[in-house]
Amino acid sequence: KSGTATNPNPISFLTLFRRKKSSLAWFTLAQAMQKLSTPTESLSSVTTFHIQQVLQWNPIEYGRILMVEGFSWMCGSRFTKKLLPLLGDQRFVLMCNVAAALAFGLRALARDCGRKARALFLLSLVPMLAANQKCVVVDAAAVDAAVASGMGRGECSAALANINAVIYIVAPPLWASLYKKYKFLPFYCAAGITLASQIPYYLGKRAAANGD
Repeated sequence: KSGTATNPNPISFLTLFRRKKSSLAWFTLAQAMQKLSTPTESLSSVTTFHIQQVLQWNPIEYGRILMVEGFSWMCGSRFTKKLLPLLGDQRFVLMCNVAAALAFGLRALARDCGRKARALFLLSLVPMLAANQKCVVVDAAAVDAAVASGMGRGECSAALANINAVIYIVAPPLWASLYKKYKFLPFYCAAGITLASQIPYYLGKRAAANGD
């Protein structure tokens, strides 16, 4: 039984894995992997460390970068509206995942405060146009699968919000510990997780197509 307002359940997201439809479990796993590797949320603290300690940009310069990231997020919604119908769900998600991995890879290569390293980091803002949209389709697929399994949209949204909250609690110390071991390791790991999330998404699509 999932939690209620008077008796909250901190692990109510497990409901998403206990439904009869396997597509819901696959979409939920894909969604969780993507949230874990979200560039502007889960990895925000590591990005801040990277900018301040490695690239050595001052607070004003960092503020400008955040402004550009916010602008790319805003433009990404228009990008999604035009390309999603053209490419279809699976190709669009793949494109966004590859773009996110590319952004992480470019940031991992920015290893000092020289002009080349700074240029690589700035170049990573370009694929962010697509990278920031990588969760949109997967979130919608998870909700649709939950409704097909008999859950209400509100119940599903609450469960997804619950798993996101857990991820945002776990992610900062996880990425910080990896950063402590090797400053560029979080970016490589995030790229790998992002690309790997395509697998459960594909399996979810295949299960949904078979009515599961």
